[in-house]
Amino acid sequence: MERINLRYWNKGEIKRLLPEKFVEREIGDELLQTMESGKVLTLHGPRQSGKTSLIGWAIHRLLERGIAPQNINYAAMDYLDIHPLISDTRKLLILLREESDEKGRIYLFIDEVQRLENAGLLLKQICDARMNLQIVASGSSIIGIKEKIKEHLTGRKIDLILYPFSFLEFLTARRGLPEKKIRRYKIDETQELIELYRERLSSHWEEYIRIGGYPEVVVSSKRKNWLYSGLFSTYLEKDVGGLLSTANYQKFQDFVRLIASEVGKIYNRQAVARILGRDARTIEKFEDILNVTFVSYKLSPFYTNIRKELSKSPRFYFVDTGLRNFISGEPEDVQITGLLLENGVISEMLKFAYNKDFLLHWWRSKGGAEVDLVLKKKKGVIPLEIKGIREQKPKLTRSFISFIEKYKPEQAYFVTGGYYGNTNHKNTKIYYLPSYLTGLLKEF
Repeated sequence: MERINLRYWNKGEIKRLLPEKFVEREIGDELLQTMESGKVLTLHGPRQSGKTSLIGWAIHRLLERGIAPQNINYAAMDYLDIHPLISDTRKLLILLREESDEKGRIYLFIDEVQRLENAGLLLKQICDARMNLQIVASGSSIIGIKEKIKEHLTGRKIDLILYPFSFLEFLTARRGLPEKKIRRYKIDETQELIELYRERLSSHWEEYIRIGGYPEVVVSSKRKNWLYSGLFSTYLEKDVGGLLSTANYQKFQDFVRLIASEVGKIYNRQAVARILGRDARTIEKFEDILNVTFVSYKLSPFYTNIRKELSKSPRFYFVDTGLRNFISGEPEDVQITGLLLENGVISEMLKFAYNKDFLLHWWRSKGGAEVDLVLKKKKGVIPLEIKGIREQKPKLTRSFISFIEKYKPEQAYFVTGGYYGNTNHKNTKIYYLPSYLTGLLKEF
């Protein structure tokens, strides 16, 4: 227990749990609230998105609240010698109880849980002990691991996803605005922000789309391509290597580069299979790996008929545009226009929407009219057209108007390169929204 129980740690060891340049995450408060649920909390996300640092932050918040160190346990599964202790759940539970002060809740943090054999079953056994115990398990979402945990913890767990930095977190890390200005806004509160900081926001937004939001990339002074090279190599080796044959391992890399170069375009699995010389089932496995490890996001079409929604072609976007730019070999000064801007906006909406009450889709009519993004809510839909046009009051596209007239949403957003304003079309209020504001709004 000396390895995992904070009673035995000195101040320096506890301090190292929280990186010196830690940037507070938007998900932090939700994490702390969820930790009082008594259910197993699983924290998923891409490799190097900051899960270990967030756990360190949560431990420090517990200590600040007066939780006794002996009631806090941190087990990093990177260390193989700790595995026997966590795997022997009977012994572990006895030790947790005896080491604690027996007055309050006991906290057990298990980092990189995917390295633990039979992780789902072990977590179930600990959870079923009915102790006053809160378990927080984090790890990259490798194919198979997530399903094994789900199989044993149905009804016993809550999932949280930690993505790379949002634009708001990027601004915090870069001190891009005065501290009190770095927050989320209602849309009718943004006029002054735009008037005062339009150029600064636009500049940071373009840099954010170029380099992405992986914490180390944002806060480090090292060359970004070196950091992404190491991140991508580690991802391939640790997250993908054991899932594919040697022959398909190289083809998977070709597939990732193809997806990066074709980001945002209508996806045709059969065509990709022909290009790579593999059958459609293998390509589907490649897609699943990219999605479940949070490298890409599959944007499915919006249809009122669910069968059509499942059958029509999706579009793929990268969760992090910096990683996408590295993989596709984009120059450091790549222009933030077209599909890259579209990917940046959709990535922001993905981070914003994952725990909200709406889903993300794209729309195309039989006649070929398209809308880039549709937020599907329980009581309606909201379209976003992403153009990045910098002219004064850009003209609304025919496709955008077509969607509004067909589905009659209460509000709609026309994302621009900088123009801000609003208008109405029949009973729909349309907001002209500078693209950087998609990462700063409190609600849509």
